[in-house]
Amino acid sequence: MGGSISSCRNRPVWTFSIDIDVPVSADSLWSIVTDLEALPTIVPSVISFERAKFEGLRDDDQGKCQLGTRFRETRVFNGRSVFLTKTVTSLNDDESDSRHLSFGIVFSDSKNGKTFNTENTSTLTVVPMTDDTSQLLLTISATSGGIQNLCADYCCRSRTQKTIEDSMEDEVKGYRREAIRRYKKALQKEIK
Repeated sequence: MGGSISSCRNRPVWTFSIDIDVPVSADSLWSIVTDLEALPTIVPSVISFERAKFEGLRDDDQGKCQLGTRFRETRVFNGRSVFLTKTVTSLNDDESDSRHLSFGIVFSDSKNGKTFNTENTSTLTVVPMTDDTSQLLLTISATSGGIQNLCADYCCRSRTQKTIEDSMEDEVKGYRREAIRRYKKALQKEIK
């Protein structure tokens, strides 16, 4: 796990990344990464998921993960429910190279009757290692908004950083668990 803090327009930008080896093919892992509806079963902190209707798409295309896909999720973060709106901002599913899926994220957290908005970017990258192993890399960049939130970031930086790192570790481990579960399920089907 690595974390760094820089600044952008007088606001701190936090960037964190973590990777994990996954004992399944890149194709199998990619199918899990792009299965957005399964997030509550994959990521332990996600407690709800709701896809936003994507204007201009036929109903049978609504469930696909594609550029512009938007959804809302609720996560438990640092003991509180946090409401996120995510939009797919970049999608590379070229099978010959590493694949990535990036989200623009805006989340609101009500605290003491005030709402703070924070803009984040989250990228999941799937890298093929061998025919039956891959690596998942999760990178998050966060820019805090609002002077109160900015002060909270500076006052509690070490605790906030640890919370983010723990959350990211839980997330990549969740993808790994789900990949193994689906692989075992497919093997059982083949045996029958």
